[in-house]
Amino acid sequence: MKKYILSLTLCLPFFFIGLSHAAPLGITILSQSHHIWGAAGSNSLPGEVYSSYDMTSNGPLHSRADGLTQDYGWLDPEVAESWAGDFSVRTFAQRWNGEATAASTYLFQSEFDNLTFDVTVHDDSTHESPVIRYSLVNATTGVQVLSNLYDWSHHASWESNFLHSTEHFDLSLNHEDIYELQLYVNGWGGDCIANTFLDVDMASVVPNPEPATILLFSVGLAGLAGARRKKKET
Repeated sequence: MKKYILSLTLCLPFFFIGLSHAAPLGITILSQSHHIWGAAGSNSLPGEVYSSYDMTSNGPLHSRADGLTQDYGWLDPEVAESWAGDFSVRTFAQRWNGEATAASTYLFQSEFDNLTFDVTVHDDSTHESPVIRYSLVNATTGVQVLSNLYDWSHHASWESNFLHSTEHFDLSLNHEDIYELQLYVNGWGGDCIANTFLDVDMASVVPNPEPATILLFSVGLAGLAGARRKKKET
């Protein structure tokens, strides 16, 4: 029994540390809303085709519009496509009259006061036209926690049109408050294509106990082992 308690005492700090990494997502989604819209093509000249979409829902959304526009005497195929849901917004647009947008809003609570928040932004547009933004606000207090905007100014030059970035944040929240997360992307095809997305991965994690707490608990177990040994001797 003594060896068992001693082993438990030595392993306890590692158990506490591992506990935070094994914690579940811990996010309660109170509500979500998604909005996608886009248009492709034109109908100003014979043979041209124009189509569009504009949809809202509380669940994931996806839609596509295909169009034709006369360009230098021939019909040019144009596309607009949007996705929204599961903490991700994406758009694909092709050619001058192809433009797509996707937006999502989530209200949620975190089970614990610690939140890991990872944001991935991607744009491989051939035209410096995307708009990508996100924000995290404490809806209970109105305080903004995070906010960022990516647009054409993030490209170094016309030729440097590739953007891929991942940001990681360790946030301290109040598990009793409600938080609002907003995601938005817009892409315009320009002279070729615009492929743009914004993904968020977050998890509410169990905070690691302070070293003093672990030490105190370990000393307590060691004392318990000593008391049992004295009892056996008497």
